Amino acid sequence: MLNKIKVILLNLIIFLFPLFFFISSQDPFTLNKIYFLAFGSLLLMLVSSLEFGISRKLVWKKRPFDYAVLAFFIAIIASVIFVSPNKIQALLNTNLGLIRIFPLIILYYYISREKNNFIRGPLYYSAVTAAVISLIFVFQPLKGIKLPTDLQFLQATNFTPLGNYLELAVFLGFLIVWEISQIVSNKHQHNQKKLLNLSFLAINAIAFGVALFYFISPNKEQQSLLQIIFYPFRLAWYAAIETAKIPINFLFGVGVDNFSAMFTKVKDIAYNQSDLWQISYYSTSRSFLLHIFTETGLFGLGMTIWLLVKLVKRVKNNPALLFAAYYLIAVMVFLPPTLISLFLLFIMLGEAAQDNQSAPHTVNLHSELPLVIIMTIISLAFCGVYAYFVGRSYLAEYYYLQANNGVSQNNLKIVYDNLKEALILNPYSEKYATDFSRVNLQYAMNIIA
Repeated sequence: MLNKIKVILLNLIIFLFPLFFFISSQDPFTLNKIYFLAFGSLLLMLVSSLEFGISRKLVWKKRPFDYAVLAFFIAIIASVIFVSPNKIQALLNTNLGLIRIFPLIILYYYISREKNNFIRGPLYYSAVTAAVISLIFVFQPLKGIKLPTDLQFLQATNFTPLGNYLELAVFLGFLIVWEISQIVSNKHQHNQKKLLNLSFLAINAIAFGVALFYFISPNKEQQSLLQIIFYPFRLAWYAAIETAKIPINFLFGVGVDNFSAMFTKVKDIAYNQSDLWQISYYSTSRSFLLHIFTETGLFGLGMTIWLLVKLVKRVKNNPALLFAAYYLIAVMVFLPPTLISLFLLFIMLGEAAQDNQSAPHTVNLHSELPLVIIMTIISLAFCGVYAYFVGRSYLAEYYYLQANNGVSQNNLKIVYDNLKEALILNPYSEKYATDFSRVNLQYAMNIIA
């Protein structure tokens, strides 16, 4: 029974993750997807803890990427411990922090223990749903409707459940490559199934083309998005070179959540004279691999490359997964780190690691009831601590959103009270501390006046 619940949860997480957005934080898309994944992984761990307590069996299935994934995780931890100046904020960083990486590793673990082709169904239906929704909102169906301030992003010309057209294009591009490879390599499909696959492919291809068109079109709003994401590549390279000059940074990077400091250091006169001069810093590199090296050093880059090499070797006899793997590697080399690319990487690792032939290792603990109780309590306690800290962080983002709503209402008391609550819940956030100090300064100026 509990195993079926885990399977249902996994399917829901994979299907809903690309589609999920919510208005409980300043960023309805990326931030909420991260916390959705965090709470989803928490539910999976809770179910597993209960399953262990009831069955009294410890089951372990070894998979080929386990050590490489663990090494990648250790590389990020090492960067946080040895280099990151604000370690708690680094853990909560939405680019490479544990708030993003740990749930993805949990997702990899559970997918890799399932049957072959587990992710294909929910991922395909998710992609088609995202494509259809994005195509519908190209025509701005809610344009003439008066919506609350929190929902006005639904009227934007570039609305998509994934947040922006770059993430949509990366997601649909992956599914298109996978589906074409699947159709070409499997010529003996039933006509009905082939027709369904071709229908999915056509819808995804149309939405992919629309996403690319609007992303690179000369429309003022989209051109601004294009410029913001694709700043000069040389600066990302300079940041990586500058990182290599100091031995400890060469090994462990400049620290998770610290790319912006390195970018500020390397930006040149040509950048300051460009149209982007008003943007004082960027928090991500132009390339995922360069970002990994800049923030986690040679250790992190080496573990990432090891992971990708193992992936290619694992799927070399599976053309559908092989071309999808090449696509992901190209995305990681030429595009900035995005949430959807990391999500696709980890679920693909899980898919490629599946093995229906290997038998699980089972330790029967029926005669060791005290040990089972202790292990179950420890597991549930870990889940409780995890839920507590993730919940505090998410609630802090909610109060920060309310503070921003107070700004739009021109109500200084609402701004002050909500920023104070956000800072109490997460006192390590530089963003909250900076804004709260500005509000206190404004209060002082109002009193003097």
